[in-house]
This record gives sequence, C-alpha cells and structure tokens, in this order.
Amino acid sequence: MDNENEKLTKIRKSSHYGRIASRVLLIIGIVAVVLSLATGIGILSSNGRFDEWIQSQDTEVQNKIGSADLFNIDLKLGSPTDLHLESDIPAVQKEIAEHPYAVFYGAYILAVSLLAFYYCVVTFMFMRAFKIIENSPSPFTPEVKKGLLIPLIGVAVIVAVTISGGFAIIAALLIWVINSILDYGISLQKQYDETL
Repeated sequence: MDNENEKLTKIRKSSHYGRIASRVLLIIGIVAVVLSLATGIGILSSNGRFDEWIQSQDTEVQNKIGSADLFNIDLKLGSPTDLHLESDIPAVQKEIAEHPYAVFYGAYILAVSLLAFYYCVVTFMFMRAFKIIENSPSPFTPEVKKGLLIPLIGVAVIVAVTISGGFAIIAALLIWVINSILDYGISLQKQYDETL
C-alpha cells in the first residue's frame, strides 16, 4: 500500500509541476497574443507609412555561419503586384492597392495572433487537466481521461495546421493509444475499487 501511495504522490507532484509550467507558458502565450494583435493592427493602420518604410529599407535578411548561408529572406517579396492580394470588398481592395505590404504583413501577423490565442486555449486546458490529476484520488478516472484527451486533440489540430499532416497522423495515433491506455487503467481501477 505504501508503494501505491508513493506512486500516487509522484503523479500528483509531477502534475503540480506540469500545472506550474502550463501557467508560465499560458502567460507567455497571452503576451504573444497581445503583442501580435497590437503589431498587426498597428501595421494595418499605418496609413502607408509601413509601405514607405519597407520600400526604403534594404529588406534582405541574411544569416550566415562562416561562409555558409543559413537563410536569405527578402521582406519585399518582389513588387507589390507579386503579392496577389485581392478582395471583393471595394474598401479592402482600395487598401490593398494603396498599401499592399501593410495589408499583407498586418493580416499575416493578425493570423499569427489567432494561432497564439488557440495555443493559449489549449495550454489553459492542459493546466486544468494537470489540476484534475493533482486533485484526483486516482489518475484513472473518466474526468482525467476527458481532461487529457481534449487538449491533446487541440495539439493535434495545431500540428496539422502548422507543421504537417504526417505529424498530425502520428499525433492522432498517439491520442488513440493514450485513450486505450486510459480506458484500460479506468477498468482496472474500477475492478480494484470493487474488490475493496
């Protein structure tokens, strides 16, 4: 019995640290959301100053180690007509025609803020899952299973959208395996509780 209590204590302790790490990552994510929203809105509302600035700069970014190029990015992306931005809304099309770089980069950064917000939601769900595990008498309960699987599905969606479908398939298979393990653990816990 002492060995079982010791293992449960370790699970609760690791869940406590997981909750602390999730809280820190959530704060970082909230800062990222606020900064990206402010930056995207600032660029979109720059009234052409952003386009003037980017066209006046040497916008080629290079990163070298010795003589090897790690990457080379031209922030101008060619001429403004190369951006292929169009809208059926006349006011938006007017802004695209007048300030293509501001619209492109502003919209891109706002899209990043949406992704950062989604990251915050998933991180908050993990924080709640760690709290459920920490306060649960056993890690094999339906509440723990639900608390873990929902944010894991959220991570699989982030992986599918940002990295690739291949990694998303691996993440989905991993979720399936974790679901099966938790189902088995819940059934064993139920049998154990009935024998007591």
